[in-house]
Amino acid sequence: MLEVSYESLSGYGRQSGKLEPLPAKQQKLLEKLQQQRDALAEKDEYSDADAAQIDALDAQIATLEDASLTWSDRQKKRCGVVVTIGHDGNVEITRGLIAPADVKAAKADEGDSGQAEAQVEKETPGLSAKLVEELTAHHTMALRAVLTDQPVTALIAAVHALAVPLFYDGLADSALDLRAASAWLKAEGIDASPAAKQLAERHQAWRTQLPEQIEGLADWLIRQDMQTLIGLLAYCVAATVKPERTDAFTALAGAVSLDMTQWWQPTAANYLGRVSKALILEAVTEGVSPNAAANLASLKKGDMATTAEERLAGKGWLPAVLRR
Repeated sequence: MLEVSYESLSGYGRQSGKLEPLPAKQQKLLEKLQQQRDALAEKDEYSDADAAQIDALDAQIATLEDASLTWSDRQKKRCGVVVTIGHDGNVEITRGLIAPADVKAAKADEGDSGQAEAQVEKETPGLSAKLVEELTAHHTMALRAVLTDQPVTALIAAVHALAVPLFYDGLADSALDLRAASAWLKAEGIDASPAAKQLAERHQAWRTQLPEQIEGLADWLIRQDMQTLIGLLAYCVAATVKPERTDAFTALAGAVSLDMTQWWQPTAANYLGRVSKALILEAVTEGVSPNAAANLASLKKGDMATTAEERLAGKGWLPAVLRR
């Protein structure tokens, strides 16, 4: 694809890869590239050439880190990649995607599609495919009309549709044309962040409650109380929040009173070591005091970032992009 957006990939199924240790040679190369990047980041000021080299190193590092994600042979039969050109002109690859047209074929691998077609043929002897399609349209219209008056059943159907791709590889049937896509978020230290840990715990907690096989999910949902249904719905909806800073994103963050000081703190690794000395001093000035910033001015970049991290700890300072 020449251009890729969240919307263009929203109809795709997704397969989650498994993180594996890199081979020794690749791990050594990754460490070398990271050291080169850190050395450039230590400079007091960046030239255009430095910035371009950092971008190139980031791309190489990302490629190696992506290589640590592996998929089983069974998963590879179902999924592929989307290749595009990023804004910086470099090739970008999104792996583990199931094309919308291939989802049915993936189901066929599981035996679902063939069984469904056999069932249709058994139930409609002597009817043309067009007539079956038209009768199904009438059936669907009637189901829509009835469902509007049964909000609890509609809620169950919505939770079922959203839970399928998040907990069952996105290959099982849903009665709704409603899909949950959870974008892979990449950032320094994000996997060890409080938010990522909380989401992982919530995911595991739900996974232990849900039936092992997709065939039992609908019956399980029907038996649950409203609190359980709404709780699972909240998790599924939360997992689909798009990494795009739109007005809707901002409004949603405001609606839940999101306070990033509870979830993120500036460190040398995630912010201070990756900006200029001027921005480090600005952060300490705002977060602590002008005097605290003045005391840092004579330090080298690396020492300045480390000391600034210590002084900003617990102060609740945020860069403008994270402020409410």
